[in-house]
Amino acid sequence: MLPRTGYDRHYVATCRESIGAAVEELRRVGAGSVAWNQLVVALEHWFAQRIPKVEGRDGNPLNEVRVIADSVIEHGAVMTVPKGIKLRAEASVLGFEPGEEISLDGDAFERLFDAFLAEVEERYC
Repeated sequence: MLPRTGYDRHYVATCRESIGAAVEELRRVGAGSVAWNQLVVALEHWFAQRIPKVEGRDGNPLNEVRVIADSVIEHGAVMTVPKGIKLRAEASVLGFEPGEEISLDGDAFERLFDAFLAEVEERYC
């Protein structure tokens, strides 16, 4: 896939609807943190081709989702912030410190999801 400099609003709405349905289902079944962590990975995949230059490296919600998803996949759900991304716990949506175990619940996921899509719409739509 080619890198993307933009997404149309229909694509973002489709993501919101699809991930929103998953949120409802996970809440219905009382899912644990492993499922919520994996939903961040799914969210990241929806927008994985975004160009980092547009995304920035200032610790925004786009960076936070990317870092959390990569940490879940590559570091056993231990928060690992790569060099070059200025993600500070106190300024982030969820407040994870480097080295901290990532353990989401539905409320945390929804806060991150809302902030992420707002940032997508601001930077890419």
